[in-house]
Amino acid sequence: MHELFKVRKRFKFECAHKLNSSYSKCCQNVHGHGYICDVILSSTKLNDDGMVMDFGELKDKIQRIFDQYDHSTVVTDGLQYELPEGTSVVLSEGNPTAENMAKAIYHEIEKALNIDENSDIQLDKVVVHETDTGYASYEVSM
Repeated sequence: MHELFKVRKRFKFECAHKLNSSYSKCCQNVHGHGYICDVILSSTKLNDDGMVMDFGELKDKIQRIFDQYDHSTVVTDGLQYELPEGTSVVLSEGNPTAENMAKAIYHEIEKALNIDENSDIQLDKVVVHETDTGYASYEVSM
């Protein structure tokens, strides 16, 4: 038996997107959501302060990732949309769904925290809540 500690930090941002294809045709129009993103870290040991990672340190290291999404429009790379001049745009690899956003955010956090297979801390999961009742998550299983 081994111990595993987990922590979650929640981030919020307002963002628009336009799905390229979807079951709900209305989602193929530009529309927005008040997103909530949960970042879950895990570790088998605690640091000298008795933490997986200080919540303030985590925020300092990854807040910029969520700032780029805040009040931006997520669009698929290569597709042109008639967006107002000056619109902040985040490019999505594939259809800009909550699933693809969760994957992109996950990999950005991995880089920002310099996490690899030898790190004490692991990025367990990223959960992107698009609505109060619907979310998508991304994790890498070893």
